[in-house]
Parts: sequence; C-alpha cells; structure tokens
Amino acid sequence: MFSESSVKHHPARFRNPAPLEASKPEPGERLLQQTAFAPAAFTEAAQLIERFGEYAGSEAALRADRSRDLGNFVHFCRWREVGRMIELIRDEAVTGPVH
Repeated sequence: MFSESSVKHHPARFRNPAPLEASKPEPGERLLQQTAFAPAAFTEAAQLIERFGEYAGSEAALRADRSRDLGNFVHFCRWREVGRMIELIRDEAVTGPVH
C-alpha cells in the first residue's frame, strides 16, 4: 500500500522540552514542593525507616512499582507519597520559619 519512498520520516517532536533527568532539589526545597501529606504517610515512612534503614526509600519505590504493575494506582500513589515523606524526613536542611 505504501512504499518506503512515500513515507516521510520526521524526528519525534515533544511538547515538553524538559530534560528526562529531573534536577535534584536543593536541600530545604522538598517541603516547598509538597503542599500536604496524608497523616498515614508519616507513620508508614517512619515504619519503613525503622525496618529498612537507609534502604527505606528504595523499599517504598519497589512497593510503588509493584502496585503500579498490578494496576492498583491508589496504592501506587500512596507509596510514592511515602517515598517523598522519607526523603523529607532525611532532609537535614531547615525549611520554613524558625521560631
């Protein structure tokens, strides 16, 4: 039906020219990016940190990936939020007003 000469190949154009690698936020910027956390996220983050130590963030990411693969997007979002909470807890910079 179509010959190779009749098909024009164009480079892919994307609407968002942002780089694929997200830049890592500066210390203290994490709180500014996330407006509110579910109260359970802090509890789950603390439990993961207690159980997995420095690998707690990786465990949260694995659980999020597993939930996404199973099609459970509610739990996917929950584990992503827990992962962000773990990063926030580990952020040693002072954010917000100090009283």
